[in-house]
Amino acid sequence: MNIELDIDELVIHGLTVQDPDQLKSVVSAELARLLAKQGLPPALTQGGVLPSLSGGAVTIRPGTPERSVGSQIANAVYGSFSR
Repeated sequence: MNIELDIDELVIHGLTVQDPDQLKSVVSAELARLLAKQGLPPALTQGGVLPSLSGGAVTIRPGTPERSVGSQIANAVYGSFSR
């Protein structure tokens, strides 16, 4: 199975990051890891495009490293695939 993941825009309200491109890269890499490890949720096995997706809410404490922030965001987005 070949999975293509393309994030055109990552919108995060209430969070200021120093390097948005790095955060986007971390989120993409973590989502790819989750998809490889846990697979696609049944709702996405037929393929298609999701024009938008709400990852829900995450709580991020001040000073949290961007790598951890990206991982939390990716896990929230992956969890929303099944909603």
